[in-house]
Amino acid sequence: MTLLLMLISNVAIAQRIYSFKGIPVRGLIEKFADSLKSYNFDVSVEEAFLGNYYNIKGICFGEECKLELVEADADYDFIAGVLVLTPEQDTWEKTFSKYNEFKKMFTELYGKPYTKLETVGPNNPKNGIDIYRSIRNSEAAFISCFHDDQGGGAEGTVTLSIAVKEELFGDPKGYLKIEYLNNKVVPIGYSVDRDLLPK
Repeated sequence: MTLLLMLISNVAIAQRIYSFKGIPVRGLIEKFADSLKSYNFDVSVEEAFLGNYYNIKGICFGEECKLELVEADADYDFIAGVLVLTPEQDTWEKTFSKYNEFKKMFTELYGKPYTKLETVGPNNPKNGIDIYRSIRNSEAAFISCFHDDQGGGAEGTVTLSIAVKEELFGDPKGYLKIEYLNNKVVPIGYSVDRDLLPK
């Protein structure tokens, strides 16, 4: 089965980006987490300082991924988005290849990215480890953003990016972050006009 078919069958975004696996990205975060269980996601909950932390694992894009739920800035009990973290890759070449594969896949689904930043930074790193460290230090970036209306009226956004995990012992590893955001809800940590928050 091709990666594109896996995306359609396993992620089931349906017609709009603001749904994840057919579940609307809105409402109570606890209810959204419970809905993921019906798709065979393993959901565990830990109490945190500002509400609960949801540890979620399951199959996305044909492989075991971790999920994080993005809280709404106005109320931590409400969901604003879903963050999918793919398995770590041991080389830059594998990470970059997977990034390009996903970017092509999303382009076929949603059209060309409405914004894109792909640069190894000003220091021109000579190898994958140096590129990883440049990304970690915000000197390099590989990010593509998509939405369901190229005219600007999108209700949801998908952002694909390369992220880096620094190992205590050994070389850093790369992975992909795929963020599904409901544009009608302001995520925590985003700087926006408060008048845009849902009433």
